Amino acid sequence: SKDFGNQPPHSTSTSQTFTLTSTGDSPFNMSNFSFAGTWSSPVVADIASNLQFVSCPSTTLCVAVDTSGNAVSSADGGATWSGQVAADPGQNLQSISCPSTTLCVAVDTSGNAVSSADGGATWSAPAAADTGQSLSTVSCVSLPSSLCVAIGGNYAVSSADGGAHWSSPVAPYAGHNLNSVSCPSSSLCVTVSGSYAVSSADGGATWTSPVSTVQSLSSVSCPSTTLCVAVGGGYSVSSTDGGAHWSLPVEAGGGVLVSCSSSSFCVAVVGSGDGRLVSSTDGGAHWSAPGGTDYYTNSVSCVADSLCVIVDQIGHARTYRSDANQFNVTANNCVNASPIAVGDSCSITVNFAPTSIGAKSVDMTFTDGFIVGGAY
Repeated sequence: SKDFGNQPPHSTSTSQTFTLTSTGDSPFNMSNFSFAGTWSSPVVADIASNLQFVSCPSTTLCVAVDTSGNAVSSADGGATWSGQVAADPGQNLQSISCPSTTLCVAVDTSGNAVSSADGGATWSAPAAADTGQSLSTVSCVSLPSSLCVAIGGNYAVSSADGGAHWSSPVAPYAGHNLNSVSCPSSSLCVTVSGSYAVSSADGGATWTSPVSTVQSLSSVSCPSTTLCVAVGGGYSVSSTDGGAHWSLPVEAGGGVLVSCSSSSFCVAVVGSGDGRLVSSTDGGAHWSAPGGTDYYTNSVSCVADSLCVIVDQIGHARTYRSDANQFNVTANNCVNASPIAVGDSCSITVNFAPTSIGAKSVDMTFTDGFIVGGAY
C-alpha cells in the first residue's frame, strides 16, 4: 500500500503515473488494484462496557449499544461519543438498526425491543418482541415503511411500526438457528443459517425454502435488493437476485462479519480473535489483504464508501475514512491477461480531481507480486 499523499486542493485535476515492477510471475489486473482509506486510532465510546453492535444511518450519526442495556451515540461520524444513556436498563442489548436519523431499534437477550426517535438520546419503554427468546440481530428499513425484522434462535419476528408492536414468531428455516438478517427494503429480507439462506418478500411474514450457499455463513449484508454479500469461515458468497442464487465461495481473508454500504464497498472483520479487517470494492468477488488490528471487534457499520465505524468489547470505536472518490484511474497498461516477467514494468496513471476544499488522501493497494517503483 502506498500513500498518495495529503494533496492540497486544486482548481483543476492533476495526474500522477506510478511504475509497477513485477516481483513474481502473477498477472496484474484491475481486480487487484484498489483505493483505500485509513482507520483511526481507537477512541473511548463507552467506558468499561462491551459494545455489542453499532449502526450508522448517516455519515454523521452513529449509535451503539452495549451488554448492560446502554446506548452511546456520535454526532461526528464516530470521532467523539456521548455518555451512556440507559436504553434498556438491566438488559443485554445484542443488536441495533438505525435506518434513519429519526429511528433506531435495538433488541435484547430477553426478547424485548426498544426504539429511539432522536438519535439515541432517549428511548421507549421495552416492547415484547419475542417473549423469552434471546434476539441476536435486528434489521430495519428506511422510513416511511418503519419495517423491522429481528431474529433469535430458530425464529424471526417483524414490526411494521418501528418496533412498537411485533408479529408472532415464525420459523424461516424450521429447526435451524439463524445467524444474521439484512433487509434492504420492505420487499426483501435475507437471513442465513449454516450453509443456507432464506429470504422474505413480505416483511418477514413468510419465507422461501432454504437455498444452499455451499459455505457456512455467519453474517449477511444487503446494501440493495440487487446485492447481498455473506461471509463465514473466512469465505464470502454473493447474490444479485435477492438470495435466490449465490456465487461460489471466494476467499475473504478470514472474514466472519460483514457490512456493505454499496456494491462498490464492503468491509469484513477477520475472525478467530484476529480482529483485522478486509475490504471489497466489487461486491465481494475479491477481497484485500487483512489490515489494521482490533482483537476485540464485535460489529462494523458502513454507511458510505467513505465511512465505516467498528466497536469492540472494551468500549472502543474506530472509524474508517476515505477520499477514494476523489481519485480515478485514467490509464493502465498493465495487461490483465498476460503475466509480466520478473523485472519488467508497467504503469498506471491516477487522476486527482477534488470536489471540495481541503486536504485529500488515499492509499493505493497493489497485489499479485508487484511493488510500487520510483518516486513521485
